[in-house]
Amino acid sequence: MPHAPHVAPYHTCSQATQIANLSVGSPPTLLISVTLNPTLASQPLSVQELLEENHQLQMKLDLAKEEIAMLKANNDASNAHCTIMTQVATAARADLDCQRRKTC
Repeated sequence: MPHAPHVAPYHTCSQATQIANLSVGSPPTLLISVTLNPTLASQPLSVQELLEENHQLQMKLDLAKEEIAMLKANNDASNAHCTIMTQVATAARADLDCQRRKTC
């Protein structure tokens, strides 16, 4: 009696696509290069590779957070400057109106 093929506990991207295609009734699709040379099929990443990728993504996230914090600080400073200048302009208009009417 023939043995059942070994089934991996995970799926590669191409396997997931094949499974999805099979589940909707369409024939499985494979890249021609993978069909001609199965060693070109994507292999799952090792734990070390996943940890390295995670570390790189964490560094990118930290840099993005720093940039967002700097942009927010710059925006807050700009808003404060705008508020001060608006108050100065309002006071200057009031002084000008007062001097035009000579009622002060």
